[in-house]
Amino acid sequence: MCEVHSGQSLSLKRTVLAPLALLLAWPALAEPCEVLLVVAGQSRPALADTMERVGHVLERAGITLGPNDRVRPRLWGEVFNGMEIHVVRVRVAERYEEQPLPYDIRLQSDPSLDAGKVRLASGDYGPGYRKGTFRIYERSDGITERVPLGDSVIVPGRPKVFLIGTRGGSGLPASLSGERVMHATAYSGEDPALSNRTAIGLPTGRGIIAVDPSVIPYGTKMWVEGYGLGVAGDCGGAIKGDRIDLCYDSYAEALKYGHKQVHVRFIP
Repeated sequence: MCEVHSGQSLSLKRTVLAPLALLLAWPALAEPCEVLLVVAGQSRPALADTMERVGHVLERAGITLGPNDRVRPRLWGEVFNGMEIHVVRVRVAERYEEQPLPYDIRLQSDPSLDAGKVRLASGDYGPGYRKGTFRIYERSDGITERVPLGDSVIVPGRPKVFLIGTRGGSGLPASLSGERVMHATAYSGEDPALSNRTAIGLPTGRGIIAVDPSVIPYGTKMWVEGYGLGVAGDCGGAIKGDRIDLCYDSYAEALKYGHKQVHVRFIP
């Protein structure tokens, strides 16, 4: 028969009773607090207790979560006073649709053209598309995600090729070596207040960058963060010094761009 000494018995009681005491004290440790529930963009306050879990607060508030809904912070996170709990509703559907694919911009040196001259190799360029069935996740915060299901038909875009003159030129100016940060805005030939031809006679569209030609000569090949490749082929009254204006095919794209600080590389 196993004997338990009085010292061991006391130690055993402490081991068992300590967590129990903490559990019994939990309501006393918790304090009332107020949180803000933001469900599908609609806000309302709710009362909770500190140390309560996010999922419990949503349940008490009568908020039912769908299988694809997203919650921030996580459901098992502890509540604190002033916390915002966001619920994003997600609607899922499957659709057969055509998704546009952008065309590539290519910059090609042409020794038969004078330096500073630029022309298009061909007018036969344009976007491609992907056709197929997509699972569409439409979120209440305005974000839409598309996931292709199975095989889809892909027709690549036809590249837009700029021929850039090099005859008689001395190459990239030393002042444009390396990379610099510039202030970028955007425009489009669809804007009724603007011409659909650039200062050097090119049709407006993606790949054209308006510059201050006293700083960046026409025909300079450029890479712009978030935009890609382009050529200095236009100017503007407000485009001075380290400001550039990025041309887009549509007026809506230009408006969406706004203005940004971007890294710019000049390509020899």
